[in-house]
Amino acid sequence: MRVTLRIPLAWTSLLAFFFACAVACVVAWFILLSTICSNPRTPVPQTQHVIPYNCHGMKVFISPSQDARLHWLVPVGLLCIALSLAAATMVVQAVAKAWQSDVRGRHHAEHVRIFAVPPGEAPAWVREKWRAHFDQQTYGWVLSGPRTAFAVLSSLMHGQYQRPRGFTVNVLEAIRVLESSSPEAANWWRVNAPHLMKPSHCFLFPEDVGTIFE
Repeated sequence: MRVTLRIPLAWTSLLAFFFACAVACVVAWFILLSTICSNPRTPVPQTQHVIPYNCHGMKVFISPSQDARLHWLVPVGLLCIALSLAAATMVVQAVAKAWQSDVRGRHHAEHVRIFAVPPGEAPAWVREKWRAHFDQQTYGWVLSGPRTAFAVLSSLMHGQYQRPRGFTVNVLEAIRVLESSSPEAANWWRVNAPHLMKPSHCFLFPEDVGTIFE
């Protein structure tokens, strides 16, 4: 099951538009410079290449249209970058607001009971010990998002930010409870995953392997 956070389409559209404009200005600037540097080194009135321009220490002559583009491409590009950053800020704020609203509605103390073997990288016999032996307090939901920047950008461009949903339990508390029913499984976690043994870390149990109760 997934939680879908809908981002205002107007802001995502503006972000895409201004970002595309900024990229287009940068690309046009480099193309223009490469073209200018291949311009004639003497004035050519017939083609209006009569305006002197210093290209990497080499004097060439550019046309009035090239001169105009040199003057407006940079400010337009900077403006597009600024507007895309502003739109990105609004998108991020919308994501944060939707996230906080979703978590706030579920952020209350409950207990989770595991009735199925959860997935994971631990050996099957270790994961098996969570089932039926684990009854621990959890705090709302934990949401894990896309793992790459491209995935996040893609979801934002479609006006949705989707994240899998499950139960979060503090690692140290979970290991303490597991210790009472299976010391061997608890010790496996301490030996093989010492980096998780911190107060700030949590286990995520998918919601299809457990149930919550007051």
